[in-house]
Amino acid sequence: MYMYMYMFVFLSLLTYLLMYLLVYKFLYMLVSLSVVVSLCMSLLLSLFPYLLVYMFLSAYPWVFEFLLMYLLAYMS
Repeated sequence: MYMYMYMFVFLSLLTYLLMYLLVYKFLYMLVSLSVVVSLCMSLLLSLFPYLLVYMFLSAYPWVFEFLLMYLLAYMS
């Protein structure tokens, strides 16, 4: 009789511990994931002008060549 009671208490404590660990690990994972996402977003926003320039130059490479020729003619 007492063995079943101890087993029930042990199992309930074990499930409580498991739920506690799962919930806190899940919350920790969510927080760390949101931190990583916000860091990536801020990095993308800080690189956004360079990305725009790169996209423009890859779409219109003749502009880059023209600017390079102008720069070379200006420097010489």
